[in-house]
Amino acid sequence: MKVVTFTIDYFPAPGGLARYAKAVMEFIGGENNVCIPKFSSRRFGWLSAIRALSSTKPEMVFVHHVLPLGTISLIYRLMYKVPYVIFFHGMDFMLATRNPWKRWLTKRILRNAKAVVANTQYLAVKIARFSDIEPLVVHPLPSICGTGHNKKYSDRVSLLSVARLVERKGIQRVLQALARHPEWNDRIKYVIVGVGDYAPELRAMISDLNLSSIADLKETADDAVIRTAYENADIFVLPTISKGND
Repeated sequence: MKVVTFTIDYFPAPGGLARYAKAVMEFIGGENNVCIPKFSSRRFGWLSAIRALSSTKPEMVFVHHVLPLGTISLIYRLMYKVPYVIFFHGMDFMLATRNPWKRWLTKRILRNAKAVVANTQYLAVKIARFSDIEPLVVHPLPSICGTGHNKKYSDRVSLLSVARLVERKGIQRVLQALARHPEWNDRIKYVIVGVGDYAPELRAMISDLNLSSIADLKETADDAVIRTAYENADIFVLPTISKGND
């Protein structure tokens, strides 16, 4: 069966969604079957997306943006009987349920899907409550080759956050929690890896809260750095919050 990933973001584009989509396709052995549509601004510009998807001749479509690509996939299914699977990543679900029209459309897309996938158990519960459909949970997994036995911070418990550096990821909450427990300073190391507009605020917070000795902010999206960070970590932490449209 030819499975085609239908997405706006795909590796080497930055971001967790792009990497997640690539990892899913590598797992099933179809990493070369990717459709990244370019939408026209004209009234019926969505037709170009249907033509782009049709040109790949899919037998199954993996959709990583319920709106608008889930709409395209629903139309394609009605036209050609090609099933599709919807993948949710968090913010996309929030945007797809912001108003009555989007909620109605999203429910119709999900009810016609072959399957629905969420990247966290928390998100799966929200989707189930919204649609009465139980999603399959497929967690993002980093590509780690090492054993982690020779950890850089072997004398401390190593916490790790890897994310786009925006307020919604909740990294500031971890810093605030650590600042309340200075007695942990000789037992904990907190490593933050990522890039984003919130980085200056995080650096200022690390300084203001006197956490420079335990918090290490690495502003990079380099795969080798991320892989090493995972290998050295004991606990991954990312207490995300809802923040506007992000």
